[in-house]
Amino acid sequence: MRAEKNKGDLVKVRAHTSKPGQGLSYPVFTGILLEDAGNSEGWDVVDIMASDGTETSIYCFSIER
Repeated sequence: MRAEKNKGDLVKVRAHTSKPGQGLSYPVFTGILLEDAGNSEGWDVVDIMASDGTETSIYCFSIER
């Protein structure tokens, strides 16, 4: 993610699938950032509250521009 996003921003998340036991996997969803997400090369992890109320950790590169 190259653009800075702030806690409370609404973001769209692209799906990502890691090999079993080797990273995070999650579907496409929209949610609210629970923390600031700065200028990352993509491998930083941030927490998002999905619209269904679940909290999910994602890689920053999955936040759509």
